[in-house]
Amino acid sequence: MERAYQLAPDILRSLIPKDKIGVYILGNIGLNRFYPIYIGRSDICLLTRLLTHNHRDKATHVTWRLTSSIKQAFHQECCLYHTYEEQNFLNGVHPASPKESGLICPVCSCTELDIQSLKERTKEN
Repeated sequence: MERAYQLAPDILRSLIPKDKIGVYILGNIGLNRFYPIYIGRSDICLLTRLLTHNHRDKATHVTWRLTSSIKQAFHQECCLYHTYEEQNFLNGVHPASPKESGLICPVCSCTELDIQSLKERTKEN
């Protein structure tokens, strides 16, 4: 994500088109650094999600990325979650896959495959 913008309705309305999906990080600026406090996505309208977010009173800034598909939004949210999971942010639970999508986290699935592969190799030896 490129730049964090002030989490102000007029700024968001001027920068984010309606009815676009995407991922976002809510956070605060301190010591010239962005500190994430919440990672999420919107599968319907990113602008509406940010304008009505239940944690907007805890954050001063937001950064986002529009995506071309719900699958892409979910995968990016998962990658962001795993990138920042040590920081104890407000949503702290792994992102849920989009309803009835059958999508799985690309990071967790790699880890599970790696673990399974190691187990199989261990049995062979």
